Amino acid sequence: MEYVKVKPKRFFYHYLKGKNKMSIHFNKVCHVVDNIVCKVPCETKWNERQPNLVMRGFAENLQINNGIGTLS
Repeated sequence: MEYVKVKPKRFFYHYLKGKNKMSIHFNKVCHVVDNIVCKVPCETKWNERQPNLVMRGFAENLQINNGIGTLS
């Protein structure tokens, strides 16, 4: 079996107040989930406009199961 190294991609996530959910932006797609499990390092990013605060980092994979998004 050949192992192929996947280049990590930028992600960020934040709270969606209107839907009372979380939003994960990964690989140029927005995913709305109930909860997030982040298994990679992330940092806070303050913006002048909404959303004012996001958590961002780099991940190789996003899996969504039963409304839970897992970044790894």
